Amino acid sequence: MKKEIISVDSKQTAKVIAITTALFSLIFTLVGLAMIIFGIVMDSDVTKSMGLIYLLMPLWYIILVYVFSRLLYWVYNKVAARFGGVVFELEDKMN
Repeated sequence: MKKEIISVDSKQTAKVIAITTALFSLIFTLVGLAMIIFGIVMDSDVTKSMGLIYLLMPLWYIILVYVFSRLLYWVYNKVAARFGGVVFELEDKMN
């Protein structure tokens, strides 16, 4: 059976994508924390600065992902309303 996506809830979908992004960004946050600690122990301003960037960039990335996801889904809803949405086919599977 064919189904068509005619509208996407941009707020909810962007929120889910941003949260998923946040979970993957935790890796960089941990690297940043390790670099800051290493920079403090070794008294290296460059390492501390890089650690701070690794710590803060995931936050900036999450914000950008949310904003651009909202924009993408808003545009999709406008285009889908005029030309039709993405069509895909589903099939019931028997176990």
